[in-house]
Amino acid sequence: DQLFVSAGADPARVSSFSCDHVVPGQNMLPLVISSGPSGARLDFSYQFRDKKETLDELGRALVNIVNMVPGGMVVFFPSYDYEKLVSKHLETSGVLARIENKKKIFREPKTSSE
Repeated sequence: DQLFVSAGADPARVSSFSCDHVVPGQNMLPLVISSGPSGARLDFSYQFRDKKETLDELGRALVNIVNMVPGGMVVFFPSYDYEKLVSKHLETSGVLARIENKKKIFREPKTSSE
């Protein structure tokens, strides 16, 4: 409501619709991590997010998390292009294979034809 009303919308015309999540709340643990296993800062601002050091530290963090989490996990990216860049880096560095030894990897396609 705040977004629309502050933009000048008539509050009487604003409605919302919400559904429960398919995963129960007790099965979710959303986390934000600011540094990786080596202590390096995880800075995903535009100027650092494609740096090898950042991607390597992300890979180390994901491998550690995969080894600790008994079930599945989800990793979100700000864009399909960035997900592709990270995935390519993790594949060429061998991290993706290490993750695949523990968990099945599913990547959301950008289009329905992929």
